[in-house]
Amino acid sequence: MQGENMEKKVYADYHGPRCTREHDEKLGQWKYYGIAQKSKVQNREVNYNADCIKENGLFDLATRSYPLLGMQSQRDEDYIEFQILTAKLAHIDGFFVEWGFQEHESNEELLIMMRIAKKLGFEIGINWCDAWHFYSWIEEFHKDAVSREKKLELFENNVQYLIDVLFQTEVGAKIDGHPLIFLFGGGLNIEEFIKIKEKQYQLPRGMKEPYFFARAPIVGKEEKNDVAYELEENEWTKVTDGIFGWIPTRVRDGLATEKFSSWDRYATKEDAEKYVDALYKAMDITESKLHISCVNPEMDNRACASWNKYDLSYISRESGETYESMWKKNLEHKEDADIIYIISWNDYTECHQIEPTLKDGYRELETTRRYASKWKGQKNTGASSDFLLPMRLFYLRKKVRRLNKAGLDVLEYQALLDGIADRIRNRKISEAQLFLEGIERLLQNVEKQIIERKFLLLQKQGRIRTTEGRIILYLEELKEHMTHGGYDSWLSFSYLDETNKSFEFWHKNCKICEIKMENTQCWKQIKIPIFQENIKGLEKELVIKISGEVQIKDVSYFVCTYHVWNE
Repeated sequence: MQGENMEKKVYADYHGPRCTREHDEKLGQWKYYGIAQKSKVQNREVNYNADCIKENGLFDLATRSYPLLGMQSQRDEDYIEFQILTAKLAHIDGFFVEWGFQEHESNEELLIMMRIAKKLGFEIGINWCDAWHFYSWIEEFHKDAVSREKKLELFENNVQYLIDVLFQTEVGAKIDGHPLIFLFGGGLNIEEFIKIKEKQYQLPRGMKEPYFFARAPIVGKEEKNDVAYELEENEWTKVTDGIFGWIPTRVRDGLATEKFSSWDRYATKEDAEKYVDALYKAMDITESKLHISCVNPEMDNRACASWNKYDLSYISRESGETYESMWKKNLEHKEDADIIYIISWNDYTECHQIEPTLKDGYRELETTRRYASKWKGQKNTGASSDFLLPMRLFYLRKKVRRLNKAGLDVLEYQALLDGIADRIRNRKISEAQLFLEGIERLLQNVEKQIIERKFLLLQKQGRIRTTEGRIILYLEELKEHMTHGGYDSWLSFSYLDETNKSFEFWHKNCKICEIKMENTQCWKQIKIPIFQENIKGLEKELVIKISGEVQIKDVSYFVCTYHVWNE
């Protein structure tokens, strides 16, 4: 532990990548298909087709807790702004990005986040998924990286890359000049890590060597319906700079119960509290240079089928009580911790996000703000309504972009919105509220210049034709409306679900959707969006190519156009 004078920090793990067709022409981990290979539960297979809109109007996302803002791209600067501002209002100091290597898609996410973090006074650290570095993925970018030795050389290069690109900036998370790097584990072995740790990196003036922390090897053992936790003998605790807390270990037998029979293993709220106690004891034993504890709201890895590798495990959210109880336990150890690590901000696939959701709203963020301020010894200022401001700002950003697409020159409003973001950042809530209300009224008046028209094309009316491998939409006069301004559109159809294979829709070189079938031997009706951004060069005939074997019928195409009203 650094000492009583060190500023306490609250960081949150940032999971990804998640993308959208509209913004990125891909989905990332919003979609998922898998089978929990080591699970013994009855239902261990999942299939989430994130391109599909369900009957309730929500996308079929790989999550059991739908995000409040719906499906968004983690490469969308408006969305990242929303996330950072919301986190700051909850007294969170930074995100630790789950990162692989500089050519990996997680690096794009990191670079975009750094730009927004700089504007908003937010810190960015690294939770290094070092196993990714030793998968074959890296060979796609480095053809000679087939040996362990070459991969290790690249790992050293990536440490230097993080020093140069992230940690020498003001947003890079550092303690007393030491860059903070968490190692998720599963990649480097002990001997390889020692080489990484001992290498002499080129450090800018004032920067000290990086601190590397390993996931705490806290194991649990169930005896007589109770669970005890202790530190497992582990060489990693001797060679790293310390340990950091992670999700409490689940060791109770779910299959032996009726309540938890959907999971192989589970832990209770009381188990989570015991895990925190064991973690603090372990940090003392290992003489960690920093004491990094944790809080966790839930764990339910059914949405990702435990990443196809493991069994299914669970920690109940208990309507927010699990998360709050872990915070309370950390307050008991207030003088013994330097950092609280939230697991996580946004891991929807394992359902341990605190980002606002339709089900839980801002509850976990209110808990974070309340307890983080106590833990830091700060005054808990603000009201629940404050958390709504970043969301309102996000929707105003999107409205400005929509109006601009419709043909109105309104991008000047973005500068005004930048000012609101700065006020929220600095907790000038009253001013931010006032400006938000003013711009909302202004844009409502601007919207009156927009005219909307709705169109419906039906296969049975001859406006749509399906041939082998293609869907042809005859736009005719509709094309003029679609090219005059902006438009939203949806394609509805039925397909015969008779295999376990996938099929895709393409427009030219852009993938519109991907559907994984389930072999139910039934016709299924679905609805997918077709974004204006994905249609390259609109013509009188919109041709959608079908990749994969599938029978299609009852196709319809709904379009809503919007553009400036010209009398």
